[in-house]
Amino acid sequence: GYLAYEEPVNAVRAVAALAGFRRHFDRQDAPPPGIDLPRLPRSDGPLSEFDALHFLKAAGLPVIEERLVDSPAQAHEAAQALGFPVVLKVADPGVLHKTEVGGVALGLASREALAAAYAAMAERVAARTGRKVERFIVAPMIADGVECVLGVHRDAAFGPCVMFGLGGIFVEALGDVVFRAAPFGLDEAHRMIREVRALRILEGVRGRPPADIDALALALARLSVLAASLGDAIESIDVNPFLVRPKGQGAVALDALVIPVKKANSE
Repeated sequence: GYLAYEEPVNAVRAVAALAGFRRHFDRQDAPPPGIDLPRLPRSDGPLSEFDALHFLKAAGLPVIEERLVDSPAQAHEAAQALGFPVVLKVADPGVLHKTEVGGVALGLASREALAAAYAAMAERVAARTGRKVERFIVAPMIADGVECVLGVHRDAAFGPCVMFGLGGIFVEALGDVVFRAAPFGLDEAHRMIREVRALRILEGVRGRPPADIDALALALARLSVLAASLGDAIESIDVNPFLVRPKGQGAVALDALVIPVKKANSE
């Protein structure tokens, strides 16, 4: 009934692991939050950005308000309703990485700028993809926050796992991300956030205000419950960028990619 090791290094590692398990089991964490489980749209491939964001919104995650348009006139109407400046994006489900084909235009502050970006984007994306683009997305321009990335993937051993890191160059250049098995509650979400090396950016540096970490933790916890509830129906979810605004102003998903498992698609 006791552990035996041939050398002390593995013995110390084993004791440290057991101590970690004990600390974990002794925690009195709040349970994972409840969510309304949305129905997964029927799809033969990745959901469009518009459908993916609406799917996440139905699960309680904060997402940006978007309008689907198919003409410059509709784009202008949407921009007037949302308020300038706006963002224009291509809305083709076959284009997974919009920036790589020139499918994103930021900070469009007038009808003329929007019309010019619409025409140029349609021509540019068609030239680079070989397909005519017929639908676009208009969304409000929001830039006051810290870009993060939230994700879900299915691990062979642990099942659905949630990933968190700072977005933009941080996730690509530094790989500063952490993972947790789903589901989990707010306490574990806060611990997850504190593990990234770039935490100080969220806490506020060089005169920048601290970010709304509570809103970020709630989004992570809800995403974990969604991931656990969907089980094997989802291959992956990528929410990037997820903009965490100054403290007290919440957070918002600006883009999302949801890839269902083909054999498990449901309505």
